[in-house]
Amino acid sequence: MNNETMQLLEKLGVKFDLTLEPGQLPRPAVFPDKPFSGSLPDLRGIPVRPYRPQTDLFTRSDPSGAGIWTIPLSAGPLNSGAGEGQAEYQTLNFGCEPVTFFHIARYILTRFDRPYLTLVMRSDVGVHPRLLRNMQINLSNIINHPMAPRFVFCTPPEAMKVLQMESDGA
Repeated sequence: MNNETMQLLEKLGVKFDLTLEPGQLPRPAVFPDKPFSGSLPDLRGIPVRPYRPQTDLFTRSDPSGAGIWTIPLSAGPLNSGAGEGQAEYQTLNFGCEPVTFFHIARYILTRFDRPYLTLVMRSDVGVHPRLLRNMQINLSNIINHPMAPRFVFCTPPEAMKVLQMESDGA
């Protein structure tokens, strides 16, 4: 992701982007077996709540903006004792270790007045027995969470309504 890509998505009429992972460090995207190159952006400091990005800086919110909404994936610090901006962040992925998943989910659900979880489910989870086991445990923990009666599985436009944020598209 970069400013040009975000602008192109908006120009093409995309209403929501759900790709940004708060707290992720910049790094080269070196995958010899994949047909792309480049680098992953510095996502430390991006908003952790839905926002409309500035035209010239997609990592910053433009409160007066219109157009595409960025709904960051849920992420939290792995080492809660680290200072702000120094913690290593992990995106909330159904395939991650259950202890990590629980720690990050608890962090998110207790930090905000209107918490939400935007969860990652990779298609390769079913191919790897350990990841499949993690996904089953994590999904069971979500379903049995004390806040589960309040959970709503929904689309991005529905989420914006639940979060009481303005949304202009489906």
